[in-house]
Amino acid sequence: SLVELIVGRYYIRPALFSSFSVPFRHVWQYAAPLFFSTCCFGLYVQLDLLTLKVLGGTPTQVGMLSAARNLALIGVFLAAAIAPLLQATLSALLQNGDRGQARALGRLMLRIATGIFPFIAAGGGADREIIVWLFGSQFSSAAPLFAVLIIGAWALAIVSVSMAILMADGQLRVIAMLTAPFAPLALAGHCLFVPRFGALGAALVSTSVAVLGLLVTLVVLYRFWHILPPVGTVWRSLVVSGGGYMLATMWPTPGLLLLVKLPILAFAILFAFHLLGEFTTGEVAFVRALMRRQTPTTPG
Repeated sequence: SLVELIVGRYYIRPALFSSFSVPFRHVWQYAAPLFFSTCCFGLYVQLDLLTLKVLGGTPTQVGMLSAARNLALIGVFLAAAIAPLLQATLSALLQNGDRGQARALGRLMLRIATGIFPFIAAGGGADREIIVWLFGSQFSSAAPLFAVLIIGAWALAIVSVSMAILMADGQLRVIAMLTAPFAPLALAGHCLFVPRFGALGAALVSTSVAVLGLLVTLVVLYRFWHILPPVGTVWRSLVVSGGGYMLATMWPTPGLLLLVKLPILAFAILFAFHLLGEFTTGEVAFVRALMRRQTPTTPG
């Protein structure tokens, strides 16, 4: 925070003691829904561990769930880092009256997010190998939790992208209403399933709420922006995900061989997308130009 303050003072040089030109009421109308949404979302993310502890989970179960969750949420953090840039770009396009281009960019982001699912599926197929390689064999029981939570993390990443699109359009109250049910639904689910299924029940509830939130968010996004993930990308992702999961499961790679397996899986997924016609001619030409170390043009 101190570094951000210093950078802001150096580049922006805001006045520290002069009067504030923007009415506080306008600031509050913008900040209050976002503050409420952030609190609801943050509470939802922490509920699985909290309820597992309260409802009788052993320290081992809590540790396994914590390890699996921290690893799975890496994708959410990356999406959260991209969301402000997406929001700023969309806001600039909307201010310039270019809503059509803004919709095209939003649809592209949804397409990319949907196309990531086969990589998630492959990671779920290699769950035990990833967990053991990163945390050691004593954490092997966290592998099923990671396989479940990584799907929820993918759903939350798309929710973050969708929220950025809605935020650029000024739909702040809509964002608050979308995030408000996350924590109550998760709490009810945890109270119902954690006593019976322990850490796995907590992971299943968190992922189920995330997927449900994704579906509702996409409906709302279509209501305001008339965009959805392309149907072709959705079915191709489902097909490739099945193949990626099977290949990751049927090809055991202990130890450092995992560093060979994962890139090969990633290449196989991209090649399968290419065979199924996911990439346009312009996108293929763009990639070929990069591989030849030429100066590429923007893909069309």
